[in-house]
Amino acid sequence: MNTWQENQLQALQSIQSEQQLFQAILSFAKELGFEHCAYGLRTSFPLAAPKTVIFNNYPTAWQTQYQAQDYVAIDPTAQYAMHSILGGCRI
Repeated sequence: MNTWQENQLQALQSIQSEQQLFQAILSFAKELGFEHCAYGLRTSFPLAAPKTVIFNNYPTAWQTQYQAQDYVAIDPTAQYAMHSILGGCRI
């Protein structure tokens, strides 16, 4: 019998695009009872201008406020991801 982690990893193996990846992540989040989620990635290169990509399903008004107020600078989840070596996550 597969565990939920094995099922999720198996679902991720057929991903062909960034949009498909986010839809899978959103599905996993909804299975856990979350209405909204966000996924961000910041590349380390080029050093002078790292690229940041963020996918989320939050309302547009909240996305606008989050960006305008630079909430990423104080968001504990984002700060953890940017400074942790445990998950290898960067946003």
